[in-house]
Parts: sequence; structure tokens; C-alpha cells
Amino acid sequence: MESLLDQGTAGRLTVISAGPGWGKTTAVTQWLQARRDRWPHVAWLTLESADDSPAAFVASLLGATRSSGAFDDDHPMHGLSLASGRTEELLRALSAALRDQAGSPMLLVLDDTQVLHDTDVLHLLSMVIGLSPRLRVVLVGRVDPPIPLSALRLSGELTEIVAEDLAMVDDELRAVAAADQVPLSDEDVRLIRRKTEGWPVGARLATLYLARRRGDIAGFVGSERSVAEYLLAEVLAGLPDSTGRFLQATSVVRRVNADLANAITGTEQGQALLEELTRSNLFVTALGVDQTWFRYHPLLRDLLQHSLRRDDPARYRAAHANAARWYLTHGEPLHALEHSRVAEQWSLFGEVFVVAASGQFVGIHREALARNLRTVPINAIPDCSWLRLVLVGLAYLDANLEGTAHDLAAARRLLPLTTRRLRPPTELLITLFEAALARAVGDMQAQLIAAHAAQRILQREAGPFPARDDYAAVTSNALGVGLLWAGDLTAARTALTSAIRVPAGRVHASPEVTVLNARTHLLLCELLDGQLPAAATHACKVIQEANGRGMSALLQVRPAYIALAWASVLRGQLQDVEATLAAGLAADVGGQEPLMTWLLHLAQARAAILGQRPQAARLALAAAARALGTGHPPRCLAWEPMRLALEVAVLSGEQPDLPPDARAADGPPSTLSEYAVRARYLLATGNDTAVDQLLAAVEAEAAQPGTFVDRYAAVELFLVRALLADHRRQDLQATRSMQEAVRLASESAVVYPFLVTGSARTSALLARVRDINGADTFVSGLLRRLSAVSPQTPGTSEPMPLVDPLTERELTMLALLPTVRTNAEIAADLFVSVNTVKSHLQHLYRKLDVASRREAVTRARELRLLL
Repeated sequence: MESLLDQGTAGRLTVISAGPGWGKTTAVTQWLQARRDRWPHVAWLTLESADDSPAAFVASLLGATRSSGAFDDDHPMHGLSLASGRTEELLRALSAALRDQAGSPMLLVLDDTQVLHDTDVLHLLSMVIGLSPRLRVVLVGRVDPPIPLSALRLSGELTEIVAEDLAMVDDELRAVAAADQVPLSDEDVRLIRRKTEGWPVGARLATLYLARRRGDIAGFVGSERSVAEYLLAEVLAGLPDSTGRFLQATSVVRRVNADLANAITGTEQGQALLEELTRSNLFVTALGVDQTWFRYHPLLRDLLQHSLRRDDPARYRAAHANAARWYLTHGEPLHALEHSRVAEQWSLFGEVFVVAASGQFVGIHREALARNLRTVPINAIPDCSWLRLVLVGLAYLDANLEGTAHDLAAARRLLPLTTRRLRPPTELLITLFEAALARAVGDMQAQLIAAHAAQRILQREAGPFPARDDYAAVTSNALGVGLLWAGDLTAARTALTSAIRVPAGRVHASPEVTVLNARTHLLLCELLDGQLPAAATHACKVIQEANGRGMSALLQVRPAYIALAWASVLRGQLQDVEATLAAGLAADVGGQEPLMTWLLHLAQARAAILGQRPQAARLALAAAARALGTGHPPRCLAWEPMRLALEVAVLSGEQPDLPPDARAADGPPSTLSEYAVRARYLLATGNDTAVDQLLAAVEAEAAQPGTFVDRYAAVELFLVRALLADHRRQDLQATRSMQEAVRLASESAVVYPFLVTGSARTSALLARVRDINGADTFVSGLLRRLSAVSPQTPGTSEPMPLVDPLTERELTMLALLPTVRTNAEIAADLFVSVNTVKSHLQHLYRKLDVASRREAVTRARELRLLL
């Protein structure tokens, strides 16, 4: 066997397949112990049914490779995340890490591969095998994995080890018998070999049989069909009744330690019994170096569970319920949910979901969570708040916002019937879902109200529960986002920073998706506060980190793209802006948020205006309106579409229409942005008197204490003052106003409002300011930019923008098109199938309105999606 494994690991893949009891795992373990020098870095992953989804499989694979010791603590491998569920990014990162790894190759052992059935997971498994020439893979399972193996078989890179290779030889049979002090004659050995065909567990059972029936080997039946009956009759029947009951109850978990065993059985004998069973060689194995965890042989565990479920279903359910309670208090909410489901303890299931497991809605195990939730017998359980929250979660995952709203309302109506102990976390979860729903439909005022309500619940109820810290982080995050769009940047920063902090006594920070969302919204705080260089720099850093961690496709990254694009355009920098915005629109994993899509399209319109593409700007504004739908824009940006429509009209040489007054008589005070936009409209339409009145109102508004100063709008207003004074030949007032506009703009390097005004009067006023202030670098740069701007000629053709945004995978595909890679090579680079590449290319060509690879590259460069 050792020679077969040596031979197999010289190639890429070794497949060991045999039924239960053939010693597959033991054989690999013993071989590795003898080959420690040859294989210093081993990633061992024992698969479970929860790993049968793409994100969970790659997450477990990532955890195993990290624990192999092959990578230093500061290696990028340790920073990767599976929060987005995009597995290809992590496989690419793992491939790069293995390529850069020094020393001997890494060995990856995947045990119990028979639990994998999902076609996407099996495809990923095929990708893992071809990940790197520096990776050797050993697959251990009861059957051959249903993946293509013919190419590896033909190339000699595959070694297959089957039951016959694992069969015990005569000397091994004698050694097993000697361990039980059972002497074997040559005839005994011959009969055992014939009856068991070298099956290790059968041989072990045969020696136990002979220990009780000396010389009666002819009566032993060693086939796999009868092993359960024999285990029950010969092994378990010889144990004390209390030990048998202990084995039965603890068989409901896959692995067990003393504390878990005691919790399941209600005794304090767990450690002693587990150690005794291990010493007695009764198919119980201690795991790890410290041997605190134990595992029962699969045949024994299956038999124990079957007999317990058949003979004492009440005790079977009680064992699962006790296991669920233990896992709930030990940070394993999904295991707790699974065991409470099998126990049919639905009140316990609801408690686990509300106080712990619902946090997985934004985790890598959301698919496993959804599978558990979908098994709840809805019609068999009395209507209650937690049951409605299960329906809320499923509807939200399915993007069924109408269903989410309906069941949320029902959950809140049923809240008074919830037990006093569970009412606070239940009410908190309802409120957080209400905040998420409001955000998903673009109602940021309702989102802020819900966030404040969640904060009050946390402050009022101090009682601990497993997910409390995570819920608190989500609450701070929701509050910060709401305060941001309410215009209270100081309070927003405080709340968002709180969402990132590590609570006292915790090793890990808030949920990483929450942290990412808080960080990117802090970028928007910088943007709205006029700190454009800082916003751009920090946005680049966040995007780079998200790319490195495999999180670039998450919706929560969008604010970083928005901050970078807006900051770039306001500073007059169009290079890479279209690609940035395309990447922002492609970051769509994790739900809906109309406001972010609206902002991305507005940034597209602003970039098109700066690039003198009025038609593209109009299309982007129309897309923004569709994205927001019935949602409400935040007050600080409510007039942004009107501002851009004005600039499109000016760019096209059209007369702008004066917008209606959007302020309600009893509404909140207008923002500085509204004043700026209305002043620009009035100036463009020649209504000088109305401009005077509006500017006077601005001065009164700005004098109010606590008024937030929108620096960009302030620059616009001073520009309006300067141009109006210049029109009236009030030279001193015009110069002073332009100086103030330049002073505010230079602090943040804002050039956009000067460029889109673009008139000769603007240039003349700027030249006057430069002459007064001497060699002013900022003003000189503005004048150079203005002199390079040529007026838009009516009818001039412009490249048509995309109607449908490219997805993240289509953008990745697009970046590879200028290379000479074939479709097969692109598939290998991206860890997808060739058919998937062809499908993505078809969608890409359709969106670009082209028919070939060459045309796609030309069109993408025209749209500035490629350099």
C-alpha cells in the first residue's frame, strides 16, 4: 500500500475507493506518518454534507490549505474570503500561491468524497486537481468521484487504489489476531481470507468472533451485508448496557468530545468511556495529537443511529436536541440548527435561528442555512414570529421583496406572543430585516428609522445571546448608512467606525461583509465632505484589498467604486473611470440597493458630460431614474439629476428648462446643493433678479448654526456670483467671488464645475485671479484644461454607451480578449469550463453589439473599458 501511495503522489491524482471498513483513511494516515520528511505540508479535509455547495467547499478547502503550514502568517492566502461566493477568484489565488511556494509540493487529501453530489462542486473538484503542478491530490471515498479522469489516466498522472489493494495479507491478519491474543492456525488464516476477502473490518470482527468461539471460524460470516447484525450481536452485546446506551446516544454527531458526550447523555463519564472504547479497539478512534475528539467507525455509527432511531425514537430525538443545545452554546449555529431539525424540536429550531444562525444570511454558509430553513414543515407548526422570520429570510434570499414585506409585517404582529426570553433578539432581528428591506427598495429614511429602533432595543435589553455582537455590528452599520444619507456625516462616521471595531473579549471583528460595507460608506463620507484626494486614495486601497480577498463581486464594494469614480471626475480625471463604473455595476452579489445603482449611473452621466458625450449622459440619467424607481434619493443628492440635466443642455447648446420648486411648504430646509442648482438654472435662463433673491436666501441659510457645508455646491454658488457680477460689470465682486470659488475648489482639487461652465467669461475671470495671486498652479492648470476644451458641435457622433452593464465575469473575460489565449486557455485561467467561456463571450458580444473578438476589443477600447 505504501508503494502504491508513493507511486500515486508522484503524479497529480490518487483515487482510493472502497466500501466502508476497508481502512482507507487509516492507510493514508499511517503512510503520511512514515513520510513526514517527504510531505511536510499536508492539507487534510474530511468532507461533510455541508460542504456540498460551491462556496462551502472552497471555504473548507481554503481552511485546510491554510492549516497545512505551507504559507507564512502574512501570506495573502490568509486574507482570502469567501463572502462573495465567487469561488473562481479563490482558486486563482490558491493557484498563484502554490506557484510561488518554495520547497516540496503540497499534498491535499480529501476524505469522504462520496458526500459530494452538487455538479458545480464536482466541477470545482476537477479544477482543484489541475490547480498547479506543485499540488498532489489524494481523493478518498466509498466510490469513484463522478469527475472526468480519462485524460489523467491516459497521461499516467492518475493512480487508482481499490479494495483489492487494501486487502489484508496473511501476516497482517496474524498481527490483528495477536493484538487480541487470538492465535491463528494456517487454516484459520485461510478461512478468514476466504470469508472476508481481506476486508480489514471483517478480519477484525473475525478475530473478535474467535476470541469468544475458539476454533469455530467456520460459523463466521464476514460479508458487508451481515456486518451490522454481527456488530450488534458480537460487539455491542458484550458491552455493559450503560456503555451501549452511551454509544447509541453519541452516535448522532459526526465527531464527539467528552463535553459534547456529557451534554448528549446527561452524564459525566464521557472522557473515561471514550478513552476506554479507544483502548478496547472497539471501532472508536481518537483524533489529533491531543486526542480530545473521537470518531466512531462509519459502520458502527450507522448501526448505532439506525438501532436508536428504530428502537427508541424519543431518545433518538432527545439526543439530537441535546447536541443542538451544545452546539448553540459553542459557536456552531448551523450544526445546532441541523440537530434541532432532526430532533423535530421546532421551538428549539426557532431559538437557534433567531439568536445565532440568522447571521449566516451574509456568510459563506447561506446555502446550507437556506437548505435547513426549507425543510421546516410550515403547515405543521403554529404561526409564530420566528416561523415568519424563517419565511422572511427565504423570501429575502430569493429577492422576493413583496413576500419579505408581507412576512415581516406578520412577524411583528406575532411578536407579543413570543416568550419573554426570546422577545428581544426576535424583535431585533425583525427590525434589522426591516432596515434591510427599506434599503433594498431605496427608502433610506425608513432604513434610518429602523436602525434607530434596533439601537434602542440593544440599549434597552442587555441580556446576552450568541449573535448579539454581530447584530450590534449590523445595527451600527445600518445606522451609519442612514445617518450618512441624512447628511449627518459626523454621526455617520461614529456609527460606521463602531461597526468595524472588535468588541471586548472577541477574537474576531464584526462579520466581514458588515465591515466591508462600513468601510466603503466611510469613503462616501469623505466624498460628500469634499475630501476628494483622500476618498480616491482610500477607495483604491479598499478595491485592491477586495480583489485580493476574492470579494470584488460583492454589492458592498460598490460605494468604493462610486467614491473613486466621483472623486476622479470631479478632479477632471477621466482615465479608467468607465472601467471603474463598469466594475461597480458588476459588483452585484448579495442583494439589491437601488441607491447605489442610481449613484453609479449618475457618475456615468457626469463622466459623459466631462467627456462631451451628451447622448451617453442622457442615457445614463434615464438608467439612473429606472434604477431608483419609486425610491427616494437622499436630500444631499436629490438635485443631482437636475444639475446633470442642466449641464447636458448647456453642452448640447439647448435652452434649459427651469425646474419646478421641489420644496414642500412644510418640508425640511433646502440643501445648499438645491440652491446651487437653481441658481445655475436661473443664471442660464437670464433671470438675474431671481438669482439675486436666491443668493440672499443662501446667505441666510448658511448662517444657521450646524448647517452642513457642501463644498462642491459652495464652489458652484461662488461661480454663479462671479459670473453674475461679471455680467453686471461689477469687476471687484466678480474677482472676489471667483477667488473664493478657487480657494474652496483647490482644497479638494475640484475642477469639474469650472470645466462644465466652460465659457470665455470663466476663463477670463480665472486669468484675472491667477494674475492677482501670482503663479497659481491650480488656476494655471484649470486654464490649460479650459483652453483644450472644444465646443460640442451639433450632430457630432459619439460612441454609444452600453445599454446593459457587463457582469463581473464578463469584465474578467473582456480583459483577456486582447491576449492570444484560446478559449480553452481562458477557461483554465478562470477555472471554468470551455462551455462557460463560450456562454460568457456570447453575452459579452451581445452587450457590446459586436460579432467577433476583434470587434469586441475595438468597441471596449472605444468605451474606455480597455486601454
